[in-house]
Amino acid sequence: MHDTSSVNASAIEGASIHDFRSLRLWQVAMELASSVLLETKSFPPQQTMLLTSQMQRSALSVPSNIAEGFSLGSKAQFCKYLRIAKGSLSELETQLIMSTMVGFMEESRSTELQLTCRRLRTMISKFIAAKR
Repeated sequence: MHDTSSVNASAIEGASIHDFRSLRLWQVAMELASSVLLETKSFPPQQTMLLTSQMQRSALSVPSNIAEGFSLGSKAQFCKYLRIAKGSLSELETQLIMSTMVGFMEESRSTELQLTCRRLRTMISKFIAAKR
C-alpha cells in the first residue's frame, strides 16, 4: 500500500488533472476497495448477504463517489461526492471493527485497513479544504 498521508499538490489544485484516474484519492480508494474485496472472500458463506455484502458496497462506494463527483465538473458537486465517500469510509471502518469482533478477520489486517480508511478520510478532508 502506498503512503497516503499527503496529497499531491497538482491533484489539489486540479492542475493537469483531466481524468479521475489521475487523482491520488481515487487510486488509494481503489487499492482499499480491492483489499476489502479480497479479504471478504474468506468470510463465511452465510455472511454473503450481510456483513460481506455491506463491506463490499461500502468499499466500492468510495472510489465510485470520487469518480462520479469528479466527472460532474463542478467544484460544489465534487465536494458533495467527496463527503459521501468520507461517510462510506466511516461505514467501512465500523464494518472492519465488527468483522474482527466476530472473528471473520484477523485483528492486524483489520487494523491495517482501518488505518488506510483514516488516512484516506484525511486526504479527502484536505482535498475538500483546498477546493474551497
